[in-house]
Amino acid sequence: MDNMKRTESGSAIIYILIATILLAALTYNVMQGSRTGASSLTKEQASLAATEIIEYGDVVARAVQKLKLRGCSDTQISFEGLDSHWAGQYDNSNAPSDNSCHVFDLNGGGINTYTVPDNFMLAPWGFTYSGMEINGEASVEDLGTSAAELILWAYELNTDICENINEKANLSAPTVENMAPAFSTEFVGSYGLLADNIGDDSPTDIYKGQLFGCILASSLDKGHFYQVLLVR
Repeated sequence: MDNMKRTESGSAIIYILIATILLAALTYNVMQGSRTGASSLTKEQASLAATEIIEYGDVVARAVQKLKLRGCSDTQISFEGLDSHWAGQYDNSNAPSDNSCHVFDLNGGGINTYTVPDNFMLAPWGFTYSGMEINGEASVEDLGTSAAELILWAYELNTDICENINEKANLSAPTVENMAPAFSTEFVGSYGLLADNIGDDSPTDIYKGQLFGCILASSLDKGHFYQVLLVR
């Protein structure tokens, strides 16, 4: 009888060890999948991801318009707090000290910040970063004047999400726009030299006059979402 109990006890321990190993393997696979970019997203998930990014771009654009209606000039608008990892990255010395022109402050726009999930991105950054940038170094063809627009970007998106964004914007498949020069200086109250135009590189000029969309980087393997916050 004692031998039988010892055998049963030993078997139970083996089963527990097997279950632990299987759970560890499953956890590892899930973690690896979250690090390999959005290629693992289903068609439905890619569509939902595109909607999430588009809706957040619209939230930021509406907050900027609200501040403009309150009397904030575009050079007073502050995006401080967009990336908490980079202290001071968006500090705007032109902004009122009461934060009334701060987009991400209760006294101003009152909206929350957003971080692009790792599995939306082709290659996660590997450190705390929103995956977004706001700058004033690019202009959209046939939109406003030739001056640079105030634009929000979401970088390094998987092309499946990029394609879904364009579909929701009633645009054709994403095309290459050589925008690398426009990704250099965050907006802190002044516009940079016009680095490039959106809609001047693609064969079909699908981005002309478009407030938002997703362009392909020259490498063809990643997309960049853009949302015009202020037309100039």
